[in-house]
Amino acid sequence: MSAQEAQEIAYLGLALFQNFARAILSCTFLGIYCLLFAIGLYISFHKRFTGWAKKILLCLLIATFILTVLYVMGNLLVDMLLLQYEVILPLPEGFTAEMTAISQPLLEVGAQISSWASSLIYLIGDLIVIWRAWVVWTHSKIVKLFLAFFVLVVIGINLADASVDNQKQLTVSGQTVILDCVFFALSLSVNVTLTLLIAYRTWMYHRSWDGIVILRGKTFVGRILLLFVESGAILAIFQVLALTFQELDRSAQNLSPLQFAKLNISEIYVYVAALNPLAIFILMEIRRQTTYSYSSCFEQNGSQELTTFLEC
Repeated sequence: MSAQEAQEIAYLGLALFQNFARAILSCTFLGIYCLLFAIGLYISFHKRFTGWAKKILLCLLIATFILTVLYVMGNLLVDMLLLQYEVILPLPEGFTAEMTAISQPLLEVGAQISSWASSLIYLIGDLIVIWRAWVVWTHSKIVKLFLAFFVLVVIGINLADASVDNQKQLTVSGQTVILDCVFFALSLSVNVTLTLLIAYRTWMYHRSWDGIVILRGKTFVGRILLLFVESGAILAIFQVLALTFQELDRSAQNLSPLQFAKLNISEIYVYVAALNPLAIFILMEIRRQTTYSYSSCFEQNGSQELTTFLEC
């Protein structure tokens, strides 16, 4: 065996190790996500939702679950095909071109399924972040126009990023493009801006309870507002990590530890974007039960619209 062949084998082994380490991480998070999704379905089946907002949110959660499963299946299809045709099958020289012709379309299908599914998961996650701010500022026409503009920008950037990713050549390195960084920066900006708007609304809400100290933070609306702020802050942390590693990866060597870290952070961010609205849905129902006796009597002082919306 020549030195070049040994180097090629080591390179292939490192690529397969990174791919399957990412696959193990992905399947682990998928198991956690499926458990929480089952809990969410249990809550929805045992509670009749009459409001249109909750019904739309439930449909988005189901769509996110389907997209997450497709995302994992697309990645596993690519990993298995690379393992089969690069390592397991000993290809005679005459059959190499034939096997490549068979596997290449399947590789492209798997890569496109994974790319479009992750982009749609990001899109739904961003739209739900905007939905939170819309709920909190439903009385302000200026903020609603501002949020409508955000919806158009988010949809445009997500679709553009997915289209560009699908036009790239399928390689083991998975090199990034500038539009990926633009997407993460925009998503971070939208989340931070809207979380600050919700935080300001939360501060205004708590100021209205100065005369009822014993109930501060114990009403349903108060806890949900704090939940929106906390979830936005947690999501922002992962968005900063994803953006940082996406930017660093532009100058990283192929299959380097930095690129491996970027792949894992990107994988985790997909599940964070999928888990964030699901966790909020579950916690909203849990906190509704623990604060029902307070919220049924005291949700006043300019928050009646928000209370009615959340209780629907």
